[in-house]
Amino acid sequence: MIVLKELTYKNIMSVGNHPIKIRLDTEPTTVIGGRNGSGKSTIFLSLVYCLYGKVLNGMKIGQIINTINNKQLLTTVEFERNGEEWRIERGEKPSRFDIYRNGEKQAKRAKKADDQKFLDMILGVDFKTFVQLIVINKERYVPFMDMGASERRKIIEDTLGISVFRYMNDILKDEIAENKRSYSNLEKERTVKQTELTGIQNIIKELQSDLKISESQSENRLNELNGELESVEQKISNVNNQLSNLSTDGWDKTKKRLNELGKLSVQFETKISSSKKTISFFKDNDKCPTCKQDLSKELTDKIVDKENSNIEEVNTTVKEMLSMVEELSIKNKRFEEVSNQFNELRSELNTLSFQKSSTEKEIKRTLETSNLASKRESVQTYRDAYDKEEQALQALTESMDQLHEEQQSLEMMRETLKDDGVKAFIVTEYLNVINKKINQYLNSMDFYLNIKLNENFEESFHSMNREGLTYENLSSGQKMRVNLAITLALLEVSSIRNGISINILCLDEITSPLDKEGCDSFMDLVSALLKDKNVFIVDQRFELFEDICEASLKFKINEGFTEMIKA
Repeated sequence: MIVLKELTYKNIMSVGNHPIKIRLDTEPTTVIGGRNGSGKSTIFLSLVYCLYGKVLNGMKIGQIINTINNKQLLTTVEFERNGEEWRIERGEKPSRFDIYRNGEKQAKRAKKADDQKFLDMILGVDFKTFVQLIVINKERYVPFMDMGASERRKIIEDTLGISVFRYMNDILKDEIAENKRSYSNLEKERTVKQTELTGIQNIIKELQSDLKISESQSENRLNELNGELESVEQKISNVNNQLSNLSTDGWDKTKKRLNELGKLSVQFETKISSSKKTISFFKDNDKCPTCKQDLSKELTDKIVDKENSNIEEVNTTVKEMLSMVEELSIKNKRFEEVSNQFNELRSELNTLSFQKSSTEKEIKRTLETSNLASKRESVQTYRDAYDKEEQALQALTESMDQLHEEQQSLEMMRETLKDDGVKAFIVTEYLNVINKKINQYLNSMDFYLNIKLNENFEESFHSMNREGLTYENLSSGQKMRVNLAITLALLEVSSIRNGISINILCLDEITSPLDKEGCDSFMDLVSALLKDKNVFIVDQRFELFEDICEASLKFKINEGFTEMIKA
């Protein structure tokens, strides 16, 4: 159980800078009085604002700040839960929201809303249920009988402490929605991946087809070029073989010898010519032209014979030399023929070498132009990309399968947490108790009417001699008794279930429709059945409740500010 101990507030509504402090756990029943506008309801407004950061009467937060001081609104609530002391401080100008646990300030969460959720969890009840069952304000209060089925369901679920199933169901809804979003995103991603894989497959097919054509064309051309190269290389080999069989060794020696013999021939011809001149001279002259002496026949014949002998000797030598020249000429001619053949072969070899170089260049160009290695590399690159994308697709499929399994599990859990699931079972178990308590409270307030709520939270009325009775047929006082009976019944059941277990009950002008007899009956019920509650009542009939409540508080306006006085 949560025991709210003390409330302190200042600079809120007509309350000024001087704090008002209210003990919440001392008196079983307290009536609160004062003129209109004196600040009676500010107690409850401050309590709700401090715990939930919201305003009871529909005003905006900025409108509840004291208009004279216009700053430093501060509310504090101290309470105990399971042996731990908690203190909540909330204010405006400056804005603050601090939670203390056993005197230690709690660390702030990422969002202020997260801090409020934490506090709601500690209190065990959210704002809407708090203002329906704990602090009941006439401006905020919606009578149970005026609620729709969903609102009634929420109040009873909170009363029975099974609202956690609703929160779990909300969480499940979010998880299911997130699961579906994730599945849908993965499905879209898988579709994109499949499209990409199809595209890569088409590219691979095109590349493979192009590669196959290129390989075929390149192979044919390369085979042709390699055949030409082989033929040229064979011819070069043949020419080299022929060249290796040719030799001009000794040709220089032969040419030198012929040159020497030519020179000798000239000398011999000169010598013969000189001898012939000498013979002719002596045959044609009787006297020496130089000394004018007579030339004798014996001298002439002697000289002529000598010169003829020289001529004959030279001719013999020349004959022998001519034979040598003829032989050397033949040899020289053979050398010339070999040389010409060698030159022709060298020329042919140069031509063949050029053809070989050209063919090799053509082979290289063919290889480069076909770009087979690059195309094969491209095919492999796309194959690797395909394998990678295929693995990613498999991972996506596995993730989708996992999400599908999770979705099935979540749907099963959601079916369990639906209104007609486990909650319906628990509610059904307690409906009889709730109905019984409602009717007991009605009887205790001298209103003998039997009310029954079914599993859809629809009511039916049964009264002696009044067939077809409905809620609309009741007077405002009777309606108030019905709704108070329902509230008291739910509070008692909540104590049994330990659902909403807070020590206070605040009724802000809720009892106004009750006459004196109704008020007496109601307060007798409070005293007898709500012994663990501290009940605070605001009613314009202060004197009426002052006699039946154990404590009273009064408020008045003093110089523009609310002041608390004990009655």
